[in-house]
Amino acid sequence: MNSQFQQGRSQSIRFLQTETIYEQPFFTPNFDILSISENLYLEKIKKQATSKDQSPQKRQESPNKPQIQQPKLVQHQEIHKDVKVLQVNYNEKAIQPIEIISKPTIEHKQLIGRAKVLLLQQRSFNMKKYFKIATLAIIAAIRIKKSLNYSLWKKYQMQLKNISFFLKLEIVQTERINAWCKAVCAKSLTSVNQQLHNFIDYPNDKEKVDFSMMKSINSLQFLLENLAFFTQPKYFCEELKYYLLSQVFLDHKAYFSRFVSNRTQYLHTKNRQIKQEELTMILVESILVDQILVNIFDSNQKCLFLLKLVASLLQYYFIKKFNKIKQKKTIIQKFSAHQIIQLENKIKLNLILNPLNNELLIIGLYRDEEIQNLLNYKNTTSQQMDQNFERFCCNLYTTILA
Repeated sequence: MNSQFQQGRSQSIRFLQTETIYEQPFFTPNFDILSISENLYLEKIKKQATSKDQSPQKRQESPNKPQIQQPKLVQHQEIHKDVKVLQVNYNEKAIQPIEIISKPTIEHKQLIGRAKVLLLQQRSFNMKKYFKIATLAIIAAIRIKKSLNYSLWKKYQMQLKNISFFLKLEIVQTERINAWCKAVCAKSLTSVNQQLHNFIDYPNDKEKVDFSMMKSINSLQFLLENLAFFTQPKYFCEELKYYLLSQVFLDHKAYFSRFVSNRTQYLHTKNRQIKQEELTMILVESILVDQILVNIFDSNQKCLFLLKLVASLLQYYFIKKFNKIKQKKTIIQKFSAHQIIQLENKIKLNLILNPLNNELLIIGLYRDEEIQNLLNYKNTTSQQMDQNFERFCCNLYTTILA
Protein backbone atom coordinates (compact mmCIF):
# COMPACT_ATOMS: atom_id res chain seq x y z
CA MET A 1 0.00 0.00 0.00
CA ASN A 2 2.77 2.34 0.81
CA SER A 3 4.43 1.71 -2.48
CA GLN A 4 1.18 2.46 -4.31
CA PHE A 5 0.70 5.70 -2.35
CA GLN A 6 4.23 6.80 -3.10
CA GLN A 7 3.68 5.91 -6.75
CA GLY A 8 0.52 8.04 -6.90
CA ARG A 9 2.24 10.94 -5.14
CA SER A 10 5.16 10.86 -7.52
CA GLN A 11 2.75 10.89 -10.45
CA SER A 12 0.96 13.95 -9.12
CA ILE A 13 4.24 15.74 -8.54
CA ARG A 14 5.35 14.88 -12.03
CA PHE A 15 2.08 16.20 -13.37
CA LEU A 16 2.49 19.51 -11.57
CA GLN A 17 5.98 19.82 -12.99
CA THR A 18 4.98 19.26 -16.60
CA GLU A 19 6.52 21.46 -19.22
CA THR A 20 3.21 23.02 -20.23
CA ILE A 21 2.48 24.61 -16.84
CA TYR A 22 6.02 25.33 -15.65
CA GLU A 23 7.34 26.83 -18.85
CA GLN A 24 4.25 29.01 -19.44
CA PRO A 25 3.05 30.32 -16.05
CA PHE A 26 1.51 33.47 -17.54
CA PHE A 27 -1.32 31.51 -19.28
CA THR A 28 -4.56 30.74 -17.42
CA PRO A 29 -5.34 26.97 -17.59
CA ASN A 30 -8.91 25.53 -17.64
CA PHE A 31 -8.50 23.23 -14.61
CA ASP A 32 -8.52 24.35 -11.01
CA ILE A 33 -5.34 23.65 -9.03
CA LEU A 34 -7.15 23.83 -5.70
CA SER A 35 -9.61 21.08 -6.71
CA ILE A 36 -6.72 18.77 -7.64
CA SER A 37 -4.98 19.29 -4.30
CA GLU A 38 -8.23 18.65 -2.41
CA ASN A 39 -8.88 15.41 -4.33
CA LEU A 40 -5.37 14.21 -3.66
CA TYR A 41 -5.77 14.93 0.06
CA LEU A 42 -9.14 13.06 0.22
CA GLU A 43 -7.66 10.11 -1.64
CA LYS A 44 -4.84 9.86 0.86
CA ILE A 45 -7.23 9.82 3.83
CA LYS A 46 -9.52 7.19 2.28
CA LYS A 47 -6.64 4.95 1.41
CA GLN A 48 -5.45 5.05 4.99
CA ALA A 49 -8.98 4.27 6.31
CA THR A 50 -9.75 1.38 3.96
CA SER A 51 -6.32 -0.20 3.76
CA LYS A 52 -7.12 -2.61 6.58
CA ASP A 53 -10.65 -3.64 5.45
CA GLN A 54 -10.63 -3.63 1.71
CA SER A 55 -8.32 -4.72 -1.01
CA PRO A 56 -7.38 -2.54 -3.92
CA GLN A 57 -9.77 -4.43 -6.19
CA LYS A 58 -12.77 -3.87 -3.88
CA ARG A 59 -12.02 -0.19 -3.56
CA GLN A 60 -12.12 0.18 -7.30
CA GLU A 61 -15.48 -1.71 -7.52
CA SER A 62 -17.34 0.21 -4.84
CA PRO A 63 -20.08 2.30 -6.53
CA ASN A 64 -20.58 4.92 -3.77
CA LYS A 65 -16.96 5.88 -3.58
CA PRO A 66 -16.11 9.11 -5.44
CA GLN A 67 -13.78 8.71 -8.33
CA ILE A 68 -10.66 10.82 -8.60
CA GLN A 69 -10.93 13.30 -11.42
CA GLN A 70 -7.99 13.07 -13.71
CA PRO A 71 -6.46 16.41 -14.54
CA LYS A 72 -7.08 17.59 -18.04
CA LEU A 73 -4.15 18.91 -20.04
CA VAL A 74 -4.81 21.99 -22.11
CA GLN A 75 -3.29 22.40 -25.51
CA HIS A 76 -1.28 25.43 -26.47
CA GLN A 77 -3.75 26.59 -29.15
CA GLU A 78 -6.75 26.29 -26.81
CA ILE A 79 -5.02 28.48 -24.24
CA HIS A 80 -4.54 31.17 -26.85
CA LYS A 81 -8.22 30.96 -27.78
CA ASP A 82 -9.34 31.41 -24.19
CA VAL A 83 -7.02 34.34 -23.70
CA LYS A 84 -8.42 36.01 -26.79
CA VAL A 85 -11.96 35.63 -25.53
CA LEU A 86 -11.04 37.16 -22.18
CA GLN A 87 -9.38 40.10 -23.91
CA VAL A 88 -12.43 40.75 -26.01
CA ASN A 89 -14.69 40.68 -22.96
CA TYR A 90 -12.49 43.12 -21.06
CA ASN A 91 -12.37 45.45 -24.04
CA GLU A 92 -16.14 45.39 -24.30
CA LYS A 93 -16.49 46.30 -20.61
CA ALA A 94 -13.99 49.16 -20.99
CA ILE A 95 -15.80 50.51 -24.07
CA GLN A 96 -19.21 50.60 -22.39
CA PRO A 97 -18.67 53.78 -20.25
CA ILE A 98 -17.13 55.58 -23.26
CA GLU A 99 -20.23 54.81 -25.30
CA ILE A 100 -22.46 56.12 -22.48
CA ILE A 101 -20.52 59.42 -22.23
CA SER A 102 -20.34 59.94 -25.97
CA LYS A 103 -24.06 59.39 -26.29
CA PRO A 104 -25.77 61.35 -23.45
CA THR A 105 -29.42 60.94 -22.81
CA ILE A 106 -32.06 63.68 -23.01
CA GLU A 107 -31.92 64.23 -19.23
CA HIS A 108 -28.18 64.71 -19.37
CA LYS A 109 -28.57 67.26 -22.16
CA GLN A 110 -31.17 69.15 -20.13
CA LEU A 111 -28.90 69.22 -17.06
CA ILE A 112 -25.96 70.46 -19.13
CA GLY A 113 -28.13 73.18 -20.64
CA ARG A 114 -29.32 74.32 -17.21
CA ALA A 115 -25.74 74.38 -15.91
CA LYS A 116 -24.65 76.57 -18.83
CA VAL A 117 -27.51 78.99 -18.19
CA LEU A 118 -26.62 79.20 -14.48
CA LEU A 119 -22.98 79.87 -15.29
CA LEU A 120 -23.91 82.67 -17.69
CA GLN A 121 -26.23 84.19 -15.10
CA GLN A 122 -23.51 84.03 -12.44
CA ARG A 123 -20.98 85.70 -14.75
CA SER A 124 -23.38 88.48 -15.69
CA PHE A 125 -24.22 89.01 -12.01
CA ASN A 126 -20.51 89.27 -11.11
CA MET A 127 -19.91 91.73 -13.96
CA LYS A 128 -22.79 93.93 -12.79
CA LYS A 129 -21.48 93.76 -9.22
CA TYR A 130 -17.96 94.80 -10.24
CA PHE A 131 -19.34 97.58 -12.45
CA LYS A 132 -21.38 98.97 -9.55
CA ILE A 133 -18.33 98.90 -7.24
CA ALA A 134 -16.21 100.70 -9.86
CA THR A 135 -18.85 103.39 -10.43
CA LEU A 136 -19.27 103.96 -6.69
CA ALA A 137 -15.50 104.28 -6.26
CA ILE A 138 -15.29 106.84 -9.09
CA ILE A 139 -18.19 108.86 -7.66
CA ALA A 140 -16.60 108.81 -4.20
CA ALA A 141 -13.25 109.97 -5.59
CA ILE A 142 -14.92 112.84 -7.47
CA ARG A 143 -16.83 113.92 -4.37
CA ILE A 144 -13.71 113.78 -2.20
CA LYS A 145 -11.82 115.88 -4.74
CA LYS A 146 -14.62 118.44 -4.86
CA SER A 147 -14.86 118.55 -1.08
CA LEU A 148 -11.12 119.15 -0.81
CA ASN A 149 -11.27 121.93 -3.38
CA TYR A 150 -14.24 123.65 -1.77
CA SER A 151 -13.55 122.92 1.89
CA LEU A 152 -11.47 126.02 2.65
CA TRP A 153 -13.67 128.25 0.50
CA LYS A 154 -16.88 127.13 2.20
CA LYS A 155 -15.32 127.14 5.64
CA TYR A 156 -14.00 130.67 5.45
CA GLN A 157 -16.85 132.07 3.37
CA MET A 158 -19.16 131.37 6.30
CA GLN A 159 -17.04 133.70 8.41
CA LEU A 160 -16.98 136.52 5.87
CA LYS A 161 -20.17 137.96 7.39
CA ASN A 162 -18.42 138.29 10.74
CA ILE A 163 -15.36 139.71 9.02
CA SER A 164 -17.35 142.37 7.18
CA PHE A 165 -19.21 143.20 10.39
CA PHE A 166 -16.02 143.74 12.39
CA LEU A 167 -14.32 145.58 9.55
CA LYS A 168 -17.11 148.16 9.59
CA LEU A 169 -16.47 148.87 13.28
CA GLU A 170 -13.16 150.60 12.60
CA ILE A 171 -12.96 152.46 15.91
CA VAL A 172 -13.58 149.40 18.07
CA GLN A 173 -11.37 147.28 15.86
CA THR A 174 -8.37 149.58 15.94
CA GLU A 175 -8.59 150.10 19.68
CA ARG A 176 -8.78 146.41 20.53
CA ILE A 177 -6.03 145.47 18.07
CA ASN A 178 -3.74 148.27 19.21
CA ALA A 179 -4.18 147.23 22.84
CA TRP A 180 -3.20 143.65 21.96
CA CYS A 181 -0.14 144.78 19.96
CA LYS A 182 1.04 147.05 22.79
CA ALA A 183 0.85 144.12 25.21
CA VAL A 184 3.03 142.08 22.86
CA CYS A 185 5.64 144.80 22.37
CA ALA A 186 5.67 146.25 25.88
CA LYS A 187 8.42 144.13 27.47
CA SER A 188 10.61 144.33 24.39
CA LEU A 189 10.54 148.14 24.21
CA THR A 190 10.74 148.88 27.93
CA SER A 191 13.81 146.65 28.35
CA VAL A 192 15.86 149.39 26.65
CA ASN A 193 15.59 152.77 28.38
CA GLN A 194 18.53 154.55 26.78
CA GLN A 195 20.19 155.18 23.48
CA LEU A 196 22.19 152.22 22.15
CA HIS A 197 25.42 152.41 20.28
CA ASN A 198 25.07 151.88 16.52
CA PHE A 199 27.46 148.96 16.18
CA ILE A 200 26.57 148.51 12.50
CA ASP A 201 27.73 151.93 11.39
CA TYR A 202 30.43 152.25 14.10
CA PRO A 203 31.85 148.80 14.96
CA ASN A 204 35.20 149.96 16.42
CA ASP A 205 34.36 150.61 20.07
CA LYS A 206 34.22 147.06 21.52
CA GLU A 207 32.80 147.93 24.92
CA LYS A 208 29.89 149.87 23.47
CA VAL A 209 29.37 147.23 20.77
CA ASP A 210 29.07 144.38 23.32
CA PHE A 211 26.65 146.29 25.51
CA SER A 212 24.53 147.36 22.53
CA MET A 213 24.43 143.81 21.12
CA MET A 214 23.38 142.35 24.45
CA LYS A 215 20.53 144.86 24.86
CA SER A 216 19.36 144.36 21.25
CA ILE A 217 19.27 140.57 21.56
CA ASN A 218 17.33 140.76 24.82
CA SER A 219 14.80 143.13 23.25
CA LEU A 220 14.25 140.88 20.24
CA GLN A 221 14.06 137.76 22.40
CA PHE A 222 11.34 139.32 24.59
CA LEU A 223 9.37 140.26 21.46
CA LEU A 224 9.49 136.74 19.98
CA GLU A 225 8.54 135.15 23.30
CA ASN A 226 5.50 137.42 23.60
CA LEU A 227 4.48 136.72 20.01
CA ALA A 228 4.59 132.96 20.67
CA PHE A 229 2.62 133.41 23.89
CA PHE A 230 -0.10 135.90 22.85
CA THR A 231 -0.91 134.07 19.59
CA GLN A 232 -2.42 131.20 21.54
CA PRO A 233 -6.23 130.97 21.13
CA LYS A 234 -7.12 132.07 24.66
CA TYR A 235 -4.91 135.19 24.50
CA PHE A 236 -5.59 136.24 20.91
CA CYS A 237 -7.68 139.25 19.88
CA GLU A 238 -10.97 138.34 18.18
CA GLU A 239 -11.05 141.43 15.95
CA LEU A 240 -7.48 140.78 14.81
CA LYS A 241 -8.42 137.21 14.02
CA TYR A 242 -11.13 138.29 11.57
CA TYR A 243 -8.88 140.92 10.04
CA LEU A 244 -6.09 138.38 9.36
CA LEU A 245 -8.60 135.92 7.98
CA SER A 246 -9.83 138.53 5.51
CA GLN A 247 -6.26 138.95 4.21
CA VAL A 248 -6.28 135.35 2.99
CA PHE A 249 -8.94 136.23 0.36
CA LEU A 250 -7.92 137.99 -2.80
CA ASP A 251 -10.87 140.39 -2.74
CA HIS A 252 -10.09 141.65 0.78
CA LYS A 253 -6.32 141.95 0.50
CA ALA A 254 -5.09 145.55 0.71
CA TYR A 255 -1.63 145.18 -0.89
CA PHE A 256 0.51 142.40 -2.40
CA SER A 257 4.20 142.11 -1.66
CA ARG A 258 6.38 140.50 -4.30
CA PHE A 259 7.89 137.92 -1.96
CA VAL A 260 4.52 136.56 -0.78
CA SER A 261 2.63 136.95 -4.06
CA ASN A 262 5.28 134.97 -5.95
CA ARG A 263 4.68 132.00 -3.64
CA THR A 264 0.89 131.87 -3.29
CA GLN A 265 -2.28 132.85 -5.19
CA TYR A 266 -4.59 133.64 -2.27
CA LEU A 267 -8.15 132.33 -2.02
CA HIS A 268 -10.51 133.31 -4.84
CA THR A 269 -13.17 131.73 -7.06
CA LYS A 270 -10.62 129.97 -9.29
CA ASN A 271 -8.25 128.99 -6.49
CA ARG A 272 -10.11 127.45 -3.56
CA GLN A 273 -7.28 125.44 -2.03
CA ILE A 274 -4.03 126.73 -0.51
CA LYS A 275 -1.38 124.78 1.35
CA GLN A 276 -0.91 125.26 5.06
CA GLU A 277 2.54 126.79 4.68
CA GLU A 278 1.23 129.37 2.20
CA LEU A 279 -1.63 130.34 4.51
CA THR A 280 0.80 130.73 7.39
CA MET A 281 3.03 132.97 5.27
CA ILE A 282 0.12 135.29 4.44
CA LEU A 283 -0.94 135.55 8.09
CA VAL A 284 2.57 136.17 9.42
CA GLU A 285 3.26 138.88 6.85
CA SER A 286 -0.02 140.64 7.63
CA ILE A 287 0.39 140.64 11.39
CA LEU A 288 4.07 141.66 11.34
CA VAL A 289 3.90 144.46 8.77
CA ASP A 290 0.39 145.80 9.34
CA GLN A 291 0.18 145.49 13.13
CA ILE A 292 3.40 144.76 15.05
CA LEU A 293 5.85 147.01 13.19
CA VAL A 294 3.33 149.82 12.91
CA ASN A 295 2.89 149.78 16.70
CA ILE A 296 6.64 149.54 17.29
CA PHE A 297 7.33 152.57 15.09
CA ASP A 298 4.49 154.52 16.76
CA SER A 299 5.74 153.74 20.27
CA ASN A 300 7.46 156.08 22.68
CA GLN A 301 10.80 154.39 22.21
CA LYS A 302 13.34 157.08 21.33
CA CYS A 303 16.15 154.76 20.25
CA LEU A 304 15.54 154.66 16.50
CA PHE A 305 18.51 152.36 15.97
CA LEU A 306 16.80 149.71 18.13
CA LEU A 307 13.50 150.04 16.25
CA LYS A 308 15.18 149.71 12.86
CA LEU A 309 17.27 146.78 14.10
CA VAL A 310 14.24 144.89 15.47
CA ALA A 311 12.36 145.38 12.18
CA SER A 312 15.40 144.11 10.23
CA LEU A 313 15.63 141.00 12.40
CA LEU A 314 11.91 140.20 11.99
CA GLN A 315 12.22 140.52 8.21
CA TYR A 316 15.31 138.26 8.30
CA TYR A 317 13.45 135.48 10.19
CA PHE A 318 10.41 135.81 7.93
CA ILE A 319 12.41 135.38 4.69
CA LYS A 320 14.44 132.56 6.21
CA LYS A 321 11.27 130.72 7.23
CA PHE A 322 9.30 130.94 3.94
CA ASN A 323 12.03 131.18 1.34
CA LYS A 324 11.77 127.42 0.73
CA ILE A 325 8.28 127.68 -0.79
CA LYS A 326 8.41 127.30 -4.57
CA GLN A 327 7.42 130.27 -6.66
CA LYS A 328 4.22 130.23 -8.73
CA LYS A 329 4.12 130.87 -12.46
CA THR A 330 0.79 132.68 -12.78
CA ILE A 331 0.42 135.94 -10.86
CA ILE A 332 -2.75 138.01 -11.21
CA GLN A 333 -2.14 140.94 -8.85
CA LYS A 334 0.08 144.00 -8.87
CA PHE A 335 2.97 144.21 -6.44
CA SER A 336 3.61 146.70 -3.68
CA ALA A 337 6.12 147.17 -0.86
CA HIS A 338 6.70 149.22 2.26
CA GLN A 339 9.54 151.65 2.66
CA ILE A 340 10.72 153.24 5.90
CA ILE A 341 10.94 156.99 6.19
CA GLN A 342 13.12 158.21 9.06
CA LEU A 343 12.33 161.63 10.47
CA GLU A 344 13.99 163.41 13.39
CA ASN A 345 12.41 161.31 16.16
CA LYS A 346 10.13 158.94 14.26
CA ILE A 347 10.15 156.07 11.75
CA LYS A 348 7.16 155.59 9.51
CA LEU A 349 6.14 153.12 6.80
CA ASN A 350 5.23 154.31 3.34
CA LEU A 351 3.54 152.04 0.75
CA ILE A 352 5.21 151.92 -2.69
CA LEU A 353 3.51 150.50 -5.78
CA ASN A 354 5.30 148.33 -8.33
CA PRO A 355 8.75 147.96 -6.71
CA LEU A 356 11.36 146.85 -9.26
CA ASN A 357 12.91 143.41 -8.62
CA ASN A 358 12.78 143.68 -4.87
CA GLU A 359 11.36 140.88 -2.71
CA LEU A 360 11.89 142.63 0.62
CA LEU A 361 8.84 143.28 2.74
CA ILE A 362 10.24 146.61 3.91
CA ILE A 363 12.77 148.59 1.91
CA GLY A 364 15.41 150.59 3.78
CA LEU A 365 16.20 148.19 6.66
CA TYR A 366 19.57 146.67 7.46
CA ARG A 367 20.87 143.96 5.17
CA ASP A 368 21.51 140.37 6.29
CA GLU A 369 25.28 140.85 6.11
CA GLU A 370 25.12 143.82 8.46
CA ILE A 371 23.17 141.98 11.18
CA GLN A 372 25.08 138.72 10.88
CA ASN A 373 27.47 139.64 13.69
CA LEU A 374 24.52 140.17 16.00
CA LEU A 375 23.02 136.77 15.08
CA ASN A 376 26.36 135.08 15.78
CA TYR A 377 26.83 136.87 19.11
CA LYS A 378 25.50 133.92 21.16
CA ASN A 379 24.61 130.56 19.68
CA THR A 380 22.23 129.62 22.49
CA THR A 381 20.18 132.80 22.22
CA SER A 382 19.99 132.55 18.41
CA GLN A 383 18.63 129.00 18.67
CA GLN A 384 16.02 130.12 21.19
CA MET A 385 14.93 132.96 18.88
CA ASP A 386 14.55 130.50 15.99
CA GLN A 387 12.37 128.26 18.14
CA ASN A 388 10.22 131.14 19.35
CA PHE A 389 9.62 132.37 15.82
CA GLU A 390 8.61 128.85 14.77
CA ARG A 391 6.18 128.63 17.70
CA PHE A 392 4.73 132.00 16.78
CA CYS A 393 3.99 130.84 13.20
CA CYS A 394 2.39 127.56 14.32
CA ASN A 395 0.22 129.20 16.99
CA LEU A 396 -0.97 131.86 14.57
CA TYR A 397 -2.13 129.28 12.02
CA THR A 398 -3.92 127.09 14.58
CA THR A 399 -5.65 130.08 16.20
CA ILE A 400 -7.03 131.56 12.99
CA LEU A 401 -7.45 128.76 10.45
CA ALA A 402 -7.49 125.47 12.36
